[in-house]
Amino acid sequence: MASTGGPNAGAPSSVCLLTQRSRFFIVVKSCLRSLVQVIQVDSVSGKLTFDFVNGKDVFPSEGQNVLGYVVIGSTALILLADKLRVSCVLPGYHEVKTVVASKWLKIPLQQPPEMEALNPLAREEAARGIDKLTTFPIDGAHYFCETLDITRPFPSDQPTSSPCWEFVWNRWLSRAWRELGLDFICPALLQGLLESRELEDFDRMKYNVALVSRRGRLHVGPRYKARGLNDYAEPGNEIECDQIIWRLPSLGTNGPISWSRYTWRRGSVPLWWGVSIKNNGIGEAEIKIKQNQTFQGSRRYVRRLQKRYCPKPHLDPADDGPSIGDLIDTSDFPPAELQEETQGGAAGGAADASLSVPVVFVSLLRKGTPEKDRSETKLATAFDFVVGALRKQHRLPLTYIALDWHEMDKVLGHDGITEAFWSSIRDMLPAHGFALGTMQKVGLPSQAATASPAPRSERCISSAGEGWQARWFRQQRGLIRYNCADSLDRTNVSSFFGAIQVFVEQCRELDIGVAQTRSNRTNVSSFFGAIQVFVEQCRELDIGLAQTRSSPQLGSSQIISATGW
Repeated sequence: MASTGGPNAGAPSSVCLLTQRSRFFIVVKSCLRSLVQVIQVDSVSGKLTFDFVNGKDVFPSEGQNVLGYVVIGSTALILLADKLRVSCVLPGYHEVKTVVASKWLKIPLQQPPEMEALNPLAREEAARGIDKLTTFPIDGAHYFCETLDITRPFPSDQPTSSPCWEFVWNRWLSRAWRELGLDFICPALLQGLLESRELEDFDRMKYNVALVSRRGRLHVGPRYKARGLNDYAEPGNEIECDQIIWRLPSLGTNGPISWSRYTWRRGSVPLWWGVSIKNNGIGEAEIKIKQNQTFQGSRRYVRRLQKRYCPKPHLDPADDGPSIGDLIDTSDFPPAELQEETQGGAAGGAADASLSVPVVFVSLLRKGTPEKDRSETKLATAFDFVVGALRKQHRLPLTYIALDWHEMDKVLGHDGITEAFWSSIRDMLPAHGFALGTMQKVGLPSQAATASPAPRSERCISSAGEGWQARWFRQQRGLIRYNCADSLDRTNVSSFFGAIQVFVEQCRELDIGVAQTRSNRTNVSSFFGAIQVFVEQCRELDIGLAQTRSSPQLGSSQIISATGW
């Protein structure tokens, strides 16, 4: 018997590929189970078989993380994480692992007569498919967590076995494991970054900051191709971002972990458009807006946002101020607009609270000038029109903020455009707020993370991964979404300056000292050191501050003068 494995064999989550007389077996041990599973690969079809029988394919002793399995033509392919890095330990001690190095194992299958009769073109197509799949860039850009659902804003109360598939990049590759009932073997793989840093406040107290970037998989591709909406009503290169701050209890105590989370979005303009590249890519690409059905799917996209970020009533304290519906005047809403309009909606015409979730679109597109009409101007005009139409015709609580960052930067300078930006969103941020709460350990580490969420027996309580519960003091009540044409430089800057304002307020709620007072002026250098780490982290996550022509340099006076709502 021969085995093929990586250097991480024997790690908490491991896999081995065994061969015996032309038969192949996949031996897997997950960090979530104390047992080893032995899965046989059919030598012809490549189908996986598993019988759940102790002593046959389940063993009580030791047995690389499995990220996928698929059969293409006469070859079975297994995707393994050859090297991992713990990039973040979220509240509840949930380890997030970033894939540093991956590899594919190939299992040659016995070709049935019908496969042997395939023409050479079909074989070449299968070979090209294998090549495209195995050369897809995975290392350094994907991450996963085996004990907490991180496909939703933190802290998710859903089990890891029920992720939000919109952000799972190995859904197709994990299908074989799910069909066997072994979904825990192949964790949900996300694209983006999830990194954390331990910082120190003015009082020399430690706290943690994590930035999350989840890239959606419904409309992806190079920036000159994946733009605007597609048939799934998804804008090109859509990214969801979380800013999580928490403070651990003092050493030697079993107190709860205090946490706070703020979520925003970024992506391309949600209508049908693209670009035409001329002069071999030299100069500015010309924006082309679809002439027919330009706004098909725009409302569907907005409704998807509203449903995702609708506060959950059972997580609101009984005395928690106004509800989400109280934030928007719905007195003139037609009855039909207060009902679920998609399949599976509430029976009997019950009101849908998600229709009241406010969404703010911050557009940094160029508006053009009388003497110079730019291609972005047409897109900015169309964007303004569709938001207005959705607000008027469908009574959706949308706000459109337009800032020509390039032109205003030239006129007002770096400090001026930053102040203008803050002034534009100043009223939106407090209205939306951020999530706030604590986490407490309630179970044993051996409890399965794939179990169903805890029953809602107590108000403001939700499960928060394996063995942990979250107590909610507040929920976020709205969403801001930033964009420019490419969703790159200008979007980076706006994301940073919006998030840094919320960062200060999150720290205030968690009693983290990041504001200068008489008693802590001696620690000013420590504060700016923390801010510098934060800036570098934002830059690393591609949501931060890059000093370019359109990106003002962050000055210490700007932060100090803008530390409150």
